[in-house]
Amino acid sequence: MTECWEYKSVTFNTAGWVKRGIIDQAEIDQHLNDSGKEAWEAISTTPVSDGSVGTSALLVLMKRRK
Repeated sequence: MTECWEYKSVTFNTAGWVKRGIIDQAEIDQHLNDSGKEAWEAISTTPVSDGSVGTSALLVLMKRRK
């Protein structure tokens, strides 16, 4: 039997705070922990640029068994 997965993406708007070295880890941790309780697993994180220098968002890809 083939395993089936479902996926979701979550975007965290950084509003420039990654550039300044200030990351709200508590917000990200809380979301990941809440998602983990629903069997979601983070499998990838990608920085997103708005075209200027720096990161404007973090895109997190998550999966769980169907």
